[in-house]
Formats: sequence, C-alpha cells, structure tokens
Amino acid sequence: MTEIALPGPLFSSTLWVGKERFALRIATKAQSRALLLYPQGRVWARKECPVPALCKSHCRFASEEKEWNTNSPERKQGKSTSREGQRVKEAIDHMTKSELEALLKEFDEALVAAFPGPEPMSVLLVGGACLLLQGITTRPVDSVEVIIFEMLGSEERTLVFHSPTADKIRRIIREIGKRHGLKGQRQQFFHDDSAPFLLELSEYEFPPMRLLKAYRRLHLYAPRDIGYLLACKLMLGRPEQDGADIAVLCQTLAIQSRVLAHQLVDRYFPSPAHQAAFRLPCTLESLFGK
Repeated sequence: MTEIALPGPLFSSTLWVGKERFALRIATKAQSRALLLYPQGRVWARKECPVPALCKSHCRFASEEKEWNTNSPERKQGKSTSREGQRVKEAIDHMTKSELEALLKEFDEALVAAFPGPEPMSVLLVGGACLLLQGITTRPVDSVEVIIFEMLGSEERTLVFHSPTADKIRRIIREIGKRHGLKGQRQQFFHDDSAPFLLELSEYEFPPMRLLKAYRRLHLYAPRDIGYLLACKLMLGRPEQDGADIAVLCQTLAIQSRVLAHQLVDRYFPSPAHQAAFRLPCTLESLFGK
C-alpha cells in the first residue's frame, strides 16, 4: 500500500482511488523544510502547505492574503480626497500591467543593491501576473505568484521559510509594496506560497519554460504552454478566486468541457491520488457541471 504525506488535519487515515488504497500520514515541519531546501523527498509540512477541506477553496496557504479590515486605523489613515490619494487607494487592491512592471523593475534594482554577486533570482510565473505580463489578459492582479529555481546563489529555493537570504528578500519586497501604497499582507506582492504544493504535485519537474523578461538580477520565466497555468489553477481549487483567469485560459485553449479540462490536468499532474486528495472532481464540477 502506497503511503502519502499530507498536511493535517486528516479526515481519514486511508484514501481510496478506484480499487487502489493509499495510507495517509501527517508530514513533519522538519521534513518539509528539508524537502524545499534540498528537493529529494515527497512530503509537506502542516503549516506551510494547503489543507484539504470539505468545501470549496480547499487549498489555502498559511501566508495567503488576509482581508483588509475596512474599520482599521490603517485603512482610515489611508483615506484621501485628492487625486493622488485616490490613485494610491486604487493601487491597494490591484495592479495594472504598467504598475506591476514598475514594481518589478524597482524590485530588481533593490536586488542589485542588496546582493552584489552575479547570480540571478530566476522564477517561473504561475499566477495571474503571468497572463497580465504576456498580454493574455488585462485584468489587474494583487500579487505575483512564482516558483523559484535560482535564488541569488543561495542553496535555498523558497521564501516560505526563514533564512538570512529569504528574510532579506522579503524585507525588500515589503518595503517596495509599502512605498507603492499596498497595505498589510498585500505588501508581500511577490511570493512563492503555492510553490510547495505545485512542486509536490509535479514531483519536482518543471514544465518547459521560456525567458519572458531578464532584468539585471531578476529573471522572469513563463511556461511555454499556458495550459500549465490552467492545470495549476484547477488543482489549487480556488474557483471563486481564480474564476476570471480560468475563464480566459479556457477560452484561449478552447477548453469547453470537463473532459477536456481533466485531460489537461492529467498532462501535468497525473496522480489520481493527488487529484482525489485535493478534490479536482469537485472543482471541475463547480466549473463545468457533472
């Protein structure tokens, strides 16, 4: 019987997929940290990775953005009747392509100043920002979701865990976000929160990529096949959050049925156990019907 490490709580110690039985166990934090720093195993940590739930939006991350309290002093302090204040207020929730490019350029300049070595920070774009920067959609985004595969010469490949390099990069991101009027958790506009989940599903294999933009230190890559982005969003299981991007991708890829969508997911994330554990059938039903 195959054993699968998942974040808790677990609703059962056994998962049935057809006639195949899988034993479920909770992965330790130490195992997950070792996995992300030196990806040679297949485990998740309970706190850092998504938890299957019995309802929609079953994949949530510990560092996912929190709602901004409209009655908080921070919100009241940010109110302004001037045109400039209005522009800042609008930038709090979403960024247009030009605003996002300005933040990324500033981020790159800060990386150059903070890390004198020649090694780049190379990332694969996996969220709505990838669609926006390629001109596939004009819908503003509130963050840049990435998977990091080179991090300025560091042996680490993630911002999820604390380390001198990761903490320094997070501080840079937060300071830039704050200068541009972003509030609270949204100041971390550049993150890899979904990376542990997506890497586990793909067994640490990256899809074919192409270089989208090379700044001096920050290198942005995009999947050669945008179908990978749709497969990621379907496995993440956030139809109410990713619905607009999913609609654009389905239209672009001519995905009009549940069968075609499932075939696309099978191309990148073929494990029946993972699909069942993270309720892919539930997500597809909510989008395409039975």
